[in-house]
Amino acid sequence: MGWKLRAFTLLMLISAGLPGMAQGGSEDAKTWAVTAGAFIPTDGDLCGADTQTGFTISLSHRLSGTDRDAFLGVFRYTRYDATGDQWVQLFSPLVEYRWTQSHPVFLAVALGPVYGKDDAGGHTWSAGYELGVGWQPSSTVALELRWISGTKRGERGVALSAGVRF
Repeated sequence: MGWKLRAFTLLMLISAGLPGMAQGGSEDAKTWAVTAGAFIPTDGDLCGADTQTGFTISLSHRLSGTDRDAFLGVFRYTRYDATGDQWVQLFSPLVEYRWTQSHPVFLAVALGPVYGKDDAGGHTWSAGYELGVGWQPSSTVALELRWISGTKRGERGVALSAGVRF
């Protein structure tokens, strides 16, 4: 097993939230969240084919901190199509720092690797990051706007998602 696959597996486990890792808050605190929404690629055409809006799904778990100031483990899956039968998939295990100055608005920055795969059998590894702003009117629901970026072409875009905490 190569070091990239080991690192990817380790970050996926962290993103899934190993039992007992959440700290701070009460036993009934909502430390898990799932979001889903639209992904708009910003790289324009990809290998001569126009890109189309896709989707993104994420699962996150608070690793430490509180609702005001927290570190989260996040696993994000993104897929979008290009003209014809072409498609791109992105897998991103991330560590996110989320800061809430005034409820219900929060800011987020996340770092981690990006594994990209396409319909032609190609794949890439790169470093990735996310910058986001969210609106969480209650302890259960949230809306997020994120800039998602990897260092390779085809890994950049904007995501607009809605999510729930549990």
